Amino acid sequence: MSQAFPDIQRVAVIGLGNMGAGMALSLQRAGFSVSGFDPSPAAREALAGKGITLLDSLAELVAQAQVIVLSLPTSDIIESVVLGEEGIVAHASQPTILLDTSTADPTSTRRIAEARCAVCWSCLLYTSDAADDMQ
Repeated sequence: MSQAFPDIQRVAVIGLGNMGAGMALSLQRAGFSVSGFDPSPAAREALAGKGITLLDSLAELVAQAQVIVLSLPTSDIIESVVLGEEGIVAHASQPTILLDTSTADPTSTRRIAEARCAVCWSCLLYTSDAADDMQ
């Protein structure tokens, strides 16, 4: 458990490439229980044995996480992961914080923020591309 955020214990990272893997390991060092998902076998293998719980589906990840961190390469992938038929919103059953650390199109970011209003979430969708447009 993190001393800085004692009510948050379970964090999940979706996208375990260079950036996502680094975030997952940093969160683990900070005291969080960290799980992760990536469809790439290479990304999963790179974290095998490093204490990150690697999950086989988004449904499993969403069921366990209090906070979900996205580290994904494109807006299309982000929308699919969040809003898709088997995505995060489809499986959300508890209050969840969603942190998008990806560089995404501001229009996509707004669509995701609006869609998540249908479920009980806190949504922190900050992208460097969206910052100027959202002021």
